[in-house]
Amino acid sequence: MASLLSMSSAADPPRAWEVNASAAVALMELAVEHRVQRFFFPSTSATYGGALPDPLPEDHPQWPDNIYGATKVAVERVGTYFALSRGLDFRSVRLPIVASPFAPPAAVSAYASHVFAAAARGEPFTFPVAPEVAVSVIYARDVTVGILKLVAAPAEPLTRRVYNLHGFAASAGDLAQAAAQRVPGFRYRFEPAELPTRILSVQPSVYTDVSARRDWGWHPLFDLPATADDLLAHARATAPQC
Repeated sequence: MASLLSMSSAADPPRAWEVNASAAVALMELAVEHRVQRFFFPSTSATYGGALPDPLPEDHPQWPDNIYGATKVAVERVGTYFALSRGLDFRSVRLPIVASPFAPPAAVSAYASHVFAAAARGEPFTFPVAPEVAVSVIYARDVTVGILKLVAAPAEPLTRRVYNLHGFAASAGDLAQAAAQRVPGFRYRFEPAELPTRILSVQPSVYTDVSARRDWGWHPLFDLPATADDLLAHARATAPQC
């Protein structure tokens, strides 16, 4: 699960390749050597690149335009090779933007999480993209359930090595309104930055995940309102007490 995310990868591409790609391949070699039965790898929607159709088909060509996506698609391909040639039960999911109480600042998509933490603290928030930029989002709790369901699934029904997951579609404006509706007086503004805008403005708001739903019963439990409620509750519960 260790990874350098988009902005950290862009800042140091050689290190990103070592952490995200080379280390994963080394772990697969060890898994084969020690006869590990199943190997899970978290991939990303950043493996796609350029202007994408919306909704995005599962088998749309993957030509990432940033080093983070390139490292991830490389491991998808090597994992499939290990499955075909060396018998490793490689399984992976491509995640869209993950909303989480623990979202790191180095991800271009971290605003989807940090907006609610700022609202809970009573602080103003600046979005690094325009309000109309809409992307596919999944809540961290759904990610956890999805990974566990895929890892536990019997091999027979699985038709893919890598599955797309999708939670809900949300624009930056939608996220801002969700926070403002729950925290009266919450202040926010939009100041689009070059890197987040370049990466996210061409992203689809829906990733087709029909294979995951069919093969191993994937179904998200958190929509935008449920995600906003849970993120705010977590932020308030963990806020320092004066």
